[in-house]
Amino acid sequence: MDEVSEDVLREIDEAVKFGEKYGVHVCINFHRAPGYTVARPPEPKSLWTDEEAQRVCALHWAHFAKRYQGIPNSQLSFNLFNEPANIDPQVHRKVVERMVEAIRKHDEKRLIICDGRSWGNTAPTELVGLKVAAATRGYQPFRLTHYRAEWVSGSDKWAEPTYPLQEGNTVWDINRLREFYKPWKELEKQGVGVMVGEFGAYNKTPHKVVLAWMRDCLTVWKEMGWGWALWNFRGSFGILDSGRTDVTYENWRGHKLDRAMLELLQAF
Repeated sequence: MDEVSEDVLREIDEAVKFGEKYGVHVCINFHRAPGYTVARPPEPKSLWTDEEAQRVCALHWAHFAKRYQGIPNSQLSFNLFNEPANIDPQVHRKVVERMVEAIRKHDEKRLIICDGRSWGNTAPTELVGLKVAAATRGYQPFRLTHYRAEWVSGSDKWAEPTYPLQEGNTVWDINRLREFYKPWKELEKQGVGVMVGEFGAYNKTPHKVVLAWMRDCLTVWKEMGWGWALWNFRGSFGILDSGRTDVTYENWRGHKLDRAMLELLQAF
């Protein structure tokens, strides 16, 4: 585990160079870090409790720090772990602090972003003082964004979503979205920069519902002064080749473009 594959790293080098060439910021993320992933199968060791997993993960981040030293933050950032689950805040801070130290030993000014706990939904106030930024998610309400998503158990039994969405005694509308992101705004006031690291809705949610929900999300984030990233650009959540059955697509270089969604994003 201490060795790195140059063949794989050359592909990442290429992505970084493409970003520089085309003016696209590249954020390197460990979706499967040594000891943690939100995906399946899980890692054999736990990053949060296992010393060996932490040592190897820090070694990997140190290698990236050395490899890309000198590339400005405007072009490149590091996102430590994708969507930590229900991790104890102090355990989370301890592991993040170790990774940050490993990176800054070689690149002391690298922009480091940390996803919130609870799969990106809980503001990581425990990271105040580490001089890192934080990334939230734009997947609320979940019954709207993940309707009939095959990887979400029971989502095929949910009622077809509308927007605003009634969920028990809660009505998800623009005011509820503002409330949801208040803790993140408070975190920002404590010196932790905030962005929306991912947002979008799966292709089974009616298109008109997705666009109405997106407009409110984008409005709230503009009020907050935050940047955002769509998940994904091309694919079942995106503006290209999404596979939605209720969209009139436009041909764009051999791809199916959702022009209405693109123009909504461009408006913000």
